[in-house]
Amino acid sequence: MPDFLDKVINERLHGAEVQALAGWVAASKSCSIGSVCAGTDCPVDVSRQVLEAVCRSTGVPMPKFEHRFSFENNRLKRKFLHELHPDMEMMYGDAMDLPSGCSYDYKQQKRVKIPAVQKLKAGFPCTDVSSLNPASQNHREVVSSGSLRTGGVFQAILRYAAACKDTLQSVTLENVTALLAPPRRKKGMGHSNATACIRGLEKIGLCTHLFQLDPSTMFGVPVSRPRVFFLAVPKKKIKGVMSNSEYHLMLTDIMQRLVGHPMVDLDEFLLQENSVPIQEYYAMLQADLELQRGNVDQAMIAQGATTTHTLAASLARGSPPAAQVAISMDLCRLRLSGWASTPHCRRMWSTGRA
Repeated sequence: MPDFLDKVINERLHGAEVQALAGWVAASKSCSIGSVCAGTDCPVDVSRQVLEAVCRSTGVPMPKFEHRFSFENNRLKRKFLHELHPDMEMMYGDAMDLPSGCSYDYKQQKRVKIPAVQKLKAGFPCTDVSSLNPASQNHREVVSSGSLRTGGVFQAILRYAAACKDTLQSVTLENVTALLAPPRRKKGMGHSNATACIRGLEKIGLCTHLFQLDPSTMFGVPVSRPRVFFLAVPKKKIKGVMSNSEYHLMLTDIMQRLVGHPMVDLDEFLLQENSVPIQEYYAMLQADLELQRGNVDQAMIAQGATTTHTLAASLARGSPPAAQVAISMDLCRLRLSGWASTPHCRRMWSTGRA
């Protein structure tokens, strides 16, 4: 990634654009980022690496980089993000808490204030509007109405951005291309979810540019998942410098120069079978199999003395499953409720090395 970014900055951006980036970085004492429903939080890593690449190319000192918070409602994903981003300050749950200004922080294990950030990266839920959802044709105005999960989370993000407008420097949003689908009304009536997003951002003082991008044609990533991206910046940053139309033309021109990299071999993105994450995953699958076979004392399981990760670690070291190792009460309840016998779970086990 560092070599790739250095090449992009030095070969695909004009000298004046690089100097403008250098000037912005030099004037910044810090760069604070918050993420909402952003998957693996890769936008945070990319932002950090782009900042480092600008500093390498221009000789400007690296400002303090702060990953202030992340929002993730899924318990397992929160655990993953904890491990992937140890420097993240706060790990919140439900993004619907954004407008309230406070939410439960799973790192401090208490409700705390949601801080204002300079850059907000958000991938608000797409399930309601995705073309893979048979009911999505009836959900083409959920953003404007703030209904369902897609519309509700977007409106929560919007209200947070409005409250933090004095600090906020940019908002980057991502979603599926089905967001562009027009509503099921008579011709000329209603607006798509994407248009509603732009209008909402404009109302709180953000000038918004919409990109539709395909990773395979843009950066040579061996996967085709076209997505729409919204880049929104305060109108006051543009006023007096250029017109809105000039701003949109500039962004389009820059993006056109960034796209078109050779396809990268898929092997560059895959973990080797002997890598630690893969071995840990195999170990956890094996732990599930051993528990299903009754190789762990059921009384100890009921006590929930330790978690399944303890057993997984033991298996990863080559030790046999021990009777004194137990899984958490949460996993116990899942097993007792019959989850272990579901077809979905059986499919999961079939991928392990039994």
